[in-house]
Amino acid sequence: MMDAVSLFLLSAAEKSEFDMSTIGPALAWLGIIILSLIVESQTADMGAICFAPGALVAMIMAVLGVDIVPQIVVCLVISATLLILAKTVLKKYVRKHHKIEKTNVSAMEDKTATVEETIDNMSDRGVAKINGQLWSARMENDSETAEPGEHVTVVRVEGTKLICKRKE
Repeated sequence: MMDAVSLFLLSAAEKSEFDMSTIGPALAWLGIIILSLIVESQTADMGAICFAPGALVAMIMAVLGVDIVPQIVVCLVISATLLILAKTVLKKYVRKHHKIEKTNVSAMEDKTATVEETIDNMSDRGVAKINGQLWSARMENDSETAEPGEHVTVVRVEGTKLICKRKE
């Protein structure tokens, strides 16, 4: 991209279509384009890339000799519009097409665990097995208990304890 831009700037300079003072702002806009691409490549959150099209239009305006204030305004308007569109459209797309998978501890919620040692909140004891691992377990309702061999549903995980309810 830099070669094409450089050739364009040099070609226009040879034809004397613009004042040489426009090269400085054009190169500054080119720097912003490159910087936004570098930042986007490191973050991949679709934020920084939204500044590249605005800076590109501003660079073209600089080459054509437009004052700096309109360049900045156009760059900000285009970038802000793209940023808002990208974030709203991307969020809707992700929610619609990609189910967010629960991982680690949150993946245990709504899963079935097997009671290994009586779960009794009143005596502060209980162990359940889930995914081949033993966990301290408590019932969601203090008045309930669960006996070894029973299956319970994990409601949530609090620290290192499974909070369970009777399997429905």
